[in-house]
Amino acid sequence: MYVNDMNGDNYNYDALYIPKNKDEILFVSEGDRDRFWDYVENDRYLSKHKGKYAEAYSVYSPWVHRVDLRYAHDFKIKIAGSTNTLQLNFTSQQIHESKPQRRANPQI
Repeated sequence: MYVNDMNGDNYNYDALYIPKNKDEILFVSEGDRDRFWDYVENDRYLSKHKGKYAEAYSVYSPWVHRVDLRYAHDFKIKIAGSTNTLQLNFTSQQIHESKPQRRANPQI
C-alpha cells in the first residue's frame, strides 16, 4: 500500500501493482529500469507476486530507531568569593536499524 494518494483519487491508500515483466512499464533511463528490476528480483515477496497487486501490509520497510543519551553534571566551584559553575557532560548518539517480523498471512 502507498500512503498519500499517489493517483489523485482522494483515497489515501492505493494498491500497488507489481509488474509481470519489463515490457509492462516504462522508465526514464535504462539505469532506472535495471535498479527497479534488481530490487524486485531480490525481494522475496515482490519476486513471487509479479503480475499481481501487493496485499495490504505485505511488505515492510526497516524500522529505524534512534537512541540518544546525554548526562550532564554541574560542579560548583568557589573562587575568591564568587561561585562558578563547571559543567561536565557526556553525549552519545547512535542509530540502530532492525526489521519487523513479517507475518505469513496478514489479516486485514
